[in-house]
Amino acid sequence: MKPILILYFTKDGHTKKIASVIKQNIESKKYLVDLLEISMIPSGFNFEKYESIVLGMPVRYGNINKKVYDFIRNNYSKLINKKLYLYIVCLSARKSEKRKVENSKYYLKFIQKSKLSFVKSEIFAGVLCYPKYNFFDRTMIRFIMKLTGGETDTTIPYLCYTDWEQVNLFSNEILS
Repeated sequence: MKPILILYFTKDGHTKKIASVIKQNIESKKYLVDLLEISMIPSGFNFEKYESIVLGMPVRYGNINKKVYDFIRNNYSKLINKKLYLYIVCLSARKSEKRKVENSKYYLKFIQKSKLSFVKSEIFAGVLCYPKYNFFDRTMIRFIMKLTGGETDTTIPYLCYTDWEQVNLFSNEILS
């Protein structure tokens, strides 16, 4: 089997952490995996050596970063003939009903805008790390969390809502 390529974009590092766990899971089954940050891919990158590509990206303030869309636009013809897998990291997915792709407005918007088809897609819950955020982000995220019934205590250093079993199952589905 050809190597698998995991591409991710991250803002605070958690999407990369999930990508790394997926990579470890796949490598533990003796598959070759390359892991790259989307904004670090050089022009002329050889996608041909990969049969499957995993794309990972976070949602921030209801949007996926423009760099992800730029990457897709610039590489669309190289991506459409691959087996594509997608995961989106979103703090609202801390609620189980928001982890379903059919319930995710972010997923639906991404699919429509990217015009890509995926073999499998998942929505993973992210992390809340108030001390790491700048003043603006901390204030905005706290406001959003208040509106959605989430944690608003900014002294809590780190809350991880990611369901790691969901990540492990997704990793296995990439290989099936």
